[in-house]
Amino acid sequence: MRSADEIALAARRPLEDRGYVEIRHNYSHGTFGDELVDFERKTTLVRLLKDRGQWLVDLGPSEERLFNIEVWMGVLGATSVDDPPTAFGVQAAFVGSDLNRMESLILEDEFAVETDLENWRRNRFLRRSTTFDFEPPDAGSSPAG
Repeated sequence: MRSADEIALAARRPLEDRGYVEIRHNYSHGTFGDELVDFERKTTLVRLLKDRGQWLVDLGPSEERLFNIEVWMGVLGATSVDDPPTAFGVQAAFVGSDLNRMESLILEDEFAVETDLENWRRNRFLRRSTTFDFEPPDAGSSPAG
């Protein structure tokens, strides 16, 4: 079985094959070995983030408007708000297979897709908060996704 680091390294290939350029690579030599790698092409930014040993994938039109790939998966029908979190390998594979769809949605109407992403993220948060007895966020704040 491949490690998450090997999957992250392999996740770069479909991005580079589609003309994405690495625009930032930060590595923390501290205890956790945190890492951030940003790739950009036209109107889409893809971020690979290693936080305390766990890899995450975010995608959006800009650094300020990134959404976790699980949120994208939900909006595109690959998962539901009731599904458990997906493994990093599944997320990386989704980016490789559905990158064109996500780019197209951003190009067509980035504000409409952002509304869909925000709504799905909020619905997932609310669903999980009732399952795990979390307090909903204050009005005007956005739950992490």
